[in-house]
Amino acid sequence: MAKYLDMNGLTYLWTQIKDLLTGKVDKVEGKTLSTNDYTNAEKSKLSGIESGANKYTHPTSGVTASSYTKVTVDVNGHVTTGSNPTTLSGYGITDAASKTHSHVSNDITSLDASKLTGTISVDRLPHGALERLIVVANDTERLALTTSQIQKGDTVKVTATEKMYYVVDDTKLSSEDGYEIYTAGTASSVDWSGVTNKPTTFAPTTHTHTKSQITDFPTSLKNPTALTISVNGTSTTYDGASAKTVTISESSLGITAITTTEIDTILASE
Repeated sequence: MAKYLDMNGLTYLWTQIKDLLTGKVDKVEGKTLSTNDYTNAEKSKLSGIESGANKYTHPTSGVTASSYTKVTVDVNGHVTTGSNPTTLSGYGITDAASKTHSHVSNDITSLDASKLTGTISVDRLPHGALERLIVVANDTERLALTTSQIQKGDTVKVTATEKMYYVVDDTKLSSEDGYEIYTAGTASSVDWSGVTNKPTTFAPTTHTHTKSQITDFPTSLKNPTALTISVNGTSTTYDGASAKTVTISESSLGITAITTTEIDTILASE
């Protein structure tokens, strides 16, 4: 029969171990065992070293403690001078542009529009920056429009057809190639007959439901693969249909607590 160590046995075992430890040598904090012995000769050698013999004194540079934007360093890396120039030449920069100069328009590759103030003439703005809505009576008037009236990016509304057109090419305003008709992305209501390219069938998409949404959900579910617990030859089966209790004891496991006599026997044999 198998054995296990209970609380009484553990207490007895610890008492026996403490008795065996009475002959040990205690460790002294800061000291360790070593094969190298610290001799009197070595102690005498260390005592002969003058105090501060390895102390390094950094030489003074003569520069007043402060913050400098320009310094001079000697071959040893020590700062020998420090200054704060206020001109480019003071920093040795000779190829900088003069602060009083001008540019021609070709020199300006980009411009921050937020820096512009005042009123800018419309004829100086690029066509793409002017998105306007032009209303005409019919398609004849739409196809008669010119670049003096609309440009690429503008929108044209035709009153007769209630259609909107986006100008995609202002070199072809006299043909349909210059326009692209607007299509509604969403609408509040559209007749079913007005919906094009609608599917003939509507397959359900993958989705999930909570248990509360299932009206005929069973109160209990049996496990199709029942769980069988076997303890020392005795088996209990659980399939989820009802609660089961499995009691595991020393007798059901076939074990007993080890005795103090058996502990003494084990310690004596080691």
